[in-house]
Amino acid sequence: FDGFPLEHGRFYRCEPNPDTIRNDNHSSILPVPFAIADRDGERNLYVCRKTGASSFYEPNLTLIRRWYYGEQPLLPIHEVVDVRAVQTRSLDSLRLDGTIGEADFLRMNIQGGELNALRGGQAAMESAVGIQIELSFDATYLGAPMFSDIEPVLRKSGFILFDFLAPNEVMYT
Repeated sequence: FDGFPLEHGRFYRCEPNPDTIRNDNHSSILPVPFAIADRDGERNLYVCRKTGASSFYEPNLTLIRRWYYGEQPLLPIHEVVDVRAVQTRSLDSLRLDGTIGEADFLRMNIQGGELNALRGGQAAMESAVGIQIELSFDATYLGAPMFSDIEPVLRKSGFILFDFLAPNEVMYT
């Protein structure tokens, strides 16, 4: 939630990893212990060495092997250390049962799961005036939707590309 004015609202952090949720120490960040998907249920999560790289999709190690952040190779943080079933919820079902409220703004950084989250969040998107979403232009995760798959869905829902924020500084070899 870097850069967000936490003192001016409620923020829901949907995260299936209890260790990650425990690291949020701000009263405005409300934990929701589920992974966001297109429907309620269960999915396998590829848990990576760095939990922020974990995904419903397997990392594309052939591609990631070529990535560096400065001198640091990114392959080790994408190493899958576990595959576990996690509970999933759609944004709309979370709204319907009162777990989360109406959203003015959505922020998604869910490692390839963004399109499924949007599909399960049509009503949530209706109240939002903006969406910040991390998308990939390359197949970081095997079978995961990329920018070219997601941008038309956002446009059809009335959103337009406004800006590219924090361009990735990953180097290819």
